[in-house]
Amino acid sequence: MKKTKSIIALSLVLILICMLFASCQGKETPTTQKDPTPSTTNTEPAKTEPAKTEEPEKTEEPAKTDEPEETQPEETPSLVFNPGEIVHLKMGFMDNGDSGAQFGERMLESLNPYLEETYGLHLDIDYFSMGDWKTKVQLSLFGGEVYDLMPYLFDQRMTTMYNLQLATPMSKLLEQYAPDALERMAPYLDACRMNGELYSMPTLKNWASNHYVVMRKDILDEIGLTEKARNMTTWSEYTEIMDAVREKYSADGIYGYGITPMVGNFGSNSYIVNGDKFEDFWQWDEVGDKSGTLMLEDGKITFKMKDPRYQAHIAMLKDWYDRGITWPDAAYAQGTMTDDLMKQGVLFSMTAASELGIEQTKSTKTGRELICVKVHSGMIRTSAVQSWSLGIPVTAEEPEAAAYFINTLYTDPTVMNYIIRGVEGVDYEVVDGQAKYGDDPCYMQDDFVIGDNTILLPVYGNGADFYDRVLEDIHNAAVSPYMGFVLDTASLSDFISQISAVNDQYNGAISTGAYTEELFNEYVSKLETAGVQDYLDEIQKQLDAWVASR
Repeated sequence: MKKTKSIIALSLVLILICMLFASCQGKETPTTQKDPTPSTTNTEPAKTEPAKTEEPEKTEEPAKTDEPEETQPEETPSLVFNPGEIVHLKMGFMDNGDSGAQFGERMLESLNPYLEETYGLHLDIDYFSMGDWKTKVQLSLFGGEVYDLMPYLFDQRMTTMYNLQLATPMSKLLEQYAPDALERMAPYLDACRMNGELYSMPTLKNWASNHYVVMRKDILDEIGLTEKARNMTTWSEYTEIMDAVREKYSADGIYGYGITPMVGNFGSNSYIVNGDKFEDFWQWDEVGDKSGTLMLEDGKITFKMKDPRYQAHIAMLKDWYDRGITWPDAAYAQGTMTDDLMKQGVLFSMTAASELGIEQTKSTKTGRELICVKVHSGMIRTSAVQSWSLGIPVTAEEPEAAAYFINTLYTDPTVMNYIIRGVEGVDYEVVDGQAKYGDDPCYMQDDFVIGDNTILLPVYGNGADFYDRVLEDIHNAAVSPYMGFVLDTASLSDFISQISAVNDQYNGAISTGAYTEELFNEYVSKLETAGVQDYLDEIQKQLDAWVASR
């Protein structure tokens, strides 16, 4: 506070007047504002503490200039920082492969000085293993655990968090503190809105996930089937290759195929082989259904488990299991990743939904040279965009700063490369504009979890122009006619709970081929008892209303 000091002892009246004049000067507040566009050259002291909108006394009149006031452009509202103070943020993160648990602290030690100097922010991350993600995230938030940022994935996707009242409405926060991110993602934001309000920010990635068969090249070379594998076009040819692997390597504990009963696995969700030829593979838009019980064709929703095409699909998986091709523990391996099994030498092959660059990504994760054969080109759907997004939970203590941090994930490659790629010179080296990892264990996260993938360094081997090609793929991808439809599950919660309980009991066996006809019929009967048809009818009703409103 500027204090007016009187050096002349006048009368008591004059002293009082001076004191009154001094007090009227008020306490000056910092006027430095942080441009939401990231800067990597900022050398100012760390500045933080977002101004609370309910405290108008912290807002000052703009400084006078020679220019007429009306000609000055209106600036986007930003954070007002207090020099020397840092806003601490806490984020939960899905830790695929547990590299965050091992090396996350080392990464944050390198990232935080940059965040503090450039943005006045400090980030802490709690890493959840894949197995813990589905069970612990909601419990943590219901228990009041403070998280300023949380990816909304799998069973914790945006609509679920909204219906559980665990998601903070973000529209105004992002308009004020993350305008660049909003502009970048504008074409896709309807996938993350409920009743017109934005509740998460989707990851910018190639949402049109293709389907691949992923195989170890060293084993193919040893059995002389590399060229056959590269050129196969049918499931019969793939089965013949896995049979050859089983005959040669079963004694070594190597299985031809691996699958785990998780969301998005090859035994469920929204696709079927639909015949022997790869070209006949069929995918539909699941329009927000997470139970895997829905089939959508020409606008009509049906119960998938009763469709002969689905039954033929899982019959192929059953054939593989019965012949000893499939890893026998698959049905009970909830939370186990096929990447890890291949890295451990348990698997020869797996199927995967992925995007451009899968060979390099999977090779890095498994530590093996791979051949990936594309089976099917995917399409962009609401659920795909919605399934990978970042939100601000209701337990957040710093929602304004969290929104400001979200902006950096779409504008600042340095921040994204730290969180996803790790520490340059420690976890990877930059070679020809790409992140090249060594053979030693290192920090590396899935790029599809948060932010804008396309500002990352490509993984080495994909080419420095990799993300330019990703953007081209996104631009050229087929788009579902139901893109933008968001299923409101509030009225479906009882059905979802009952159907999920049945799936938890049977899905492991059904989706991996470890089932009998009797078990499958029992599964279908229990789904019907759980009200699956009423559940599907309600989704049809919402979809019809949405189509009619377009």
